Parts: sequence; structure tokens; C-alpha cells
Amino acid sequence: MKKHILFSNRNWKHELRLESEKQNELRQEAIDVETSRAVAAEDELLLRLQGKSKNSNSRSDPFKHLGNFANYNEFNAAVDALNNSGTKGNEVGYFRAQVDSRDIEIKNILLSNNNNIIGQMVQGMLTLYGNKLQATNNYYRTYFRKHQNGVWGNWAIVSSSESGGTGNNGGNVDGSVNLSEYVTKED
Repeated sequence: MKKHILFSNRNWKHELRLESEKQNELRQEAIDVETSRAVAAEDELLLRLQGKSKNSNSRSDPFKHLGNFANYNEFNAAVDALNNSGTKGNEVGYFRAQVDSRDIEIKNILLSNNNNIIGQMVQGMLTLYGNKLQATNNYYRTYFRKHQNGVWGNWAIVSSSESGGTGNNGGNVDGSVNLSEYVTKED
């Protein structure tokens, strides 16, 4: 018959308690790390949905936020910079901006990958001054232009909230233009 030796050792009980506390601390650290990762991921998702993350992508996210501009000169420069020069489609997709508390939506469309031609559509309470976009309180308009051979073309009105047309629309009553003249067929 085997004899079992029972002993009482305070150090042994103390060591077990310390080990248990250490395990609890490590478990809590792991929970804290996972929680902070989850919070960071949620924060990043929110920024991406708002288009304001440094990782925002105009193709895969709902849109990329260009910024809040103080004036239309800054806005026009930012929109002109979305020209796809040498990037093969990196500036294609949906963008948004604010100018003077006005929301403006921009869509860049790849018209010809071989020739690096993109189309740009801009919507908002806009009008043209020369070939630059400016604010208007009267009309919600959509403009279109094409970037080809390193140069932006002139803006054309695609649609307007004006009743009876724009007078600058080739006879279309709704203020629209035929976009087929802007589309380039692939070589």
C-alpha cells in the first residue's frame, strides 16, 4: 500500500495564487489588445465609409473625400488634379467635396485604358464662369468633361434643374448633351 504524504506549505499556496493572478492578468491583456484592435478597425471602417481615411480608395470604397475647400479656386485645382496622368486608372471612381458648405459629387470614368482617357462628371449647385466651376443658388447641375492627351476638355452641361433647358444644350429641353461624342472606342 502506498503512503500519501500530506503537507502544508504556505509558499506552495502562495505560488499557486500568484500563478493564477498572472494568468488572469495575461488573459485581461489579451482581451484589452483584442478590444483595442476591434475599436481601431471600427474607427477605420467609419473613416473609410466617410471617405476620409488615408487608406480610402475611390474604386472600392463608397467614395473618397477630396476635402472641405474654402473657395472654388481650390476646388477647381483639386478636381483638375484628378486627371489620371500616368496612373492607369488610379483616379477613377467616386469622390466628394464640400465648398462653402455645399456638397459636390465627382465621378471619374475610364473611357479608354489604352489611351489613358477619362471622363469626369460633377454634380451640385454649380454654374460655369469661363471654364471653371462656381457656386449658384439657382440650379442643381451635372457637368461632364474629358481628359485626353494631358489636357482637360471644356465642361458640358449633362443635366440641369432649370425648366425649359439651358440655352446651351444643343436643343435638348432638359439641358442634356449627347455623351456619345465624348466616348472613345478602344483601338
